[in-house]
Amino acid sequence: MVRVRRIIVVVALFAGPGYPRERVAPPIQAADAADLERGRLVYMLRCAQCHGRDGKGDGRAAEFMTPRPRDFTTGTFKIRSTPSGELPTDEDLFRTVSLGMPGSRMPAWKFLPEADRRAVIAYLKTFSPAFAKSAPPSPVAEGRPLRMSDSSVARGRALYAELKCGDCHGAEGRGDGTSSRTLVDEWARPIRPADLTRPWTFRGGAEAEDIYLRLTTGMNGTPMPSFADAVPEEDRRHLANFVRSLAREPSADELCEGEDAVWVRRAGAGGGGGPPGAACRRGARRTGAGDRDPACAKIPADHGLDKTSMTETPLYGWGLPIRASTHAGMIDFGINLIHAVMIVIFVLWGLFFLYCLVRYRRREGRAATYKQTGHVTALLPDVFVLIFELALIFAYAIPNWAALRQQMPDESKAVVVRVIAEQFIWNIHYPGADGKFGRTDPRLVTQENLIGLDRTDPAAADDLHRLNEIHLPIDKPALIYLSSKDVIHSLFVPEFRLKQDAVPGLRIPVWVTPNRVGRYEIGCAQLCGLGHYRMRGDVIVQTQANYDAWLKAQTP
Repeated sequence: MVRVRRIIVVVALFAGPGYPRERVAPPIQAADAADLERGRLVYMLRCAQCHGRDGKGDGRAAEFMTPRPRDFTTGTFKIRSTPSGELPTDEDLFRTVSLGMPGSRMPAWKFLPEADRRAVIAYLKTFSPAFAKSAPPSPVAEGRPLRMSDSSVARGRALYAELKCGDCHGAEGRGDGTSSRTLVDEWARPIRPADLTRPWTFRGGAEAEDIYLRLTTGMNGTPMPSFADAVPEEDRRHLANFVRSLAREPSADELCEGEDAVWVRRAGAGGGGGPPGAACRRGARRTGAGDRDPACAKIPADHGLDKTSMTETPLYGWGLPIRASTHAGMIDFGINLIHAVMIVIFVLWGLFFLYCLVRYRRREGRAATYKQTGHVTALLPDVFVLIFELALIFAYAIPNWAALRQQMPDESKAVVVRVIAEQFIWNIHYPGADGKFGRTDPRLVTQENLIGLDRTDPAAADDLHRLNEIHLPIDKPALIYLSSKDVIHSLFVPEFRLKQDAVPGLRIPVWVTPNRVGRYEIGCAQLCGLGHYRMRGDVIVQTQANYDAWLKAQTP
């Protein structure tokens, strides 16, 4: 039955006239303040994890991706209907947002309301001054499509060889040409040419007309040039027909899993074939996260952090992460003690095993023997281990657990924050200057009000809602009330030695006292869905003065 289902899926995809080329209405050219604010909210919720808060392509998930997320500040876009080197039209951007970028981590956002997609396009255009300085771009003339035929494909095949397309894409179009492993993009990052036999991974569409458009406009920022001036229009259409003829049907595994490449960076390693300065492992969608690159562990100088606090020391190495909370040392003591005892037990049992091998070995004229011991003697090692474990539980684990989970700090002497998890962001809710949280109601949750805050409640007037960033002052207890809107998540900050599940329907308190200024990553330690890898955030620990200044500068 499973095989039958997979065959049905494949047939369904190819039963139609081909890969659909959807035409979408262009968004409005001008955007008012309300549109930009709406676009900002959509961007922060859906896009910032990959593209970064400032649109520089440096989001928290970006380091794990190839191709890298687009840097919107450069004004360089690959998928366009405009001549080479020019900006895309609003229709180009809208189509990309709606249909995604197949073969990459950029999903289709077609399920979002059209108004949200238009608003986010208006907002992302603010990242690059090129949009404000340039007149609205015009698409190239579409011309007249050329019918697919044997003669057209044959002419396209000859052009493919004549133009040396195989140097990059390979003689059979499999993306394995002689130059394929040496290509880099405009930012000197490795880039692989498309496998032309896999049209379901084509960005911008897989029909002959879409391919013709790529040949005409080129792909800005990549080695793929425009052939508009070098090749007549009719020949470009023949070439597009040939490329389309190389298409094959995807296997069931390719349909179910996808095969977009992900480079997983390994800390402190060099290696070829991947991003500079990092040895990389290539995987399919099932690939998870990799080790942290030391370059990513530097403490930034923004958010009120003193530049002198920056360090080249990586937060992750052979041992445990740095200690950035008052109870981290207590946790480390237990971890180190258990490891030390296990090492001692391992060595003693190993030595005893070697002793038995030698003492009771077979020798000339003497068979191998063993000496039976009494039951009491045999139980002694187990008794010693049991005594240690009971001491560990009653003298260490229970008292420390009680200190962390039962003895919560006084709210009047702590920073109180609510963290509401959802797929795939962390909502941070601050009470504002009055110290009181406003009323929340699930029925008020919208795209613009993710936590359902009732702004008609006087206590909610100065409440703050932020995404993926928790600001805390140093040396002051922080009481965090953790909850979830959908599935089980888990707030994990290794430097604090803090990990707590967020369970729907429960508000779970946890607390920590940060004692080291810096920026520390929040990870989700529960597999919470397909976007789990990008559910990342930051805890920013500041001096009290800098924290107060940050809080004062915020507006509800």
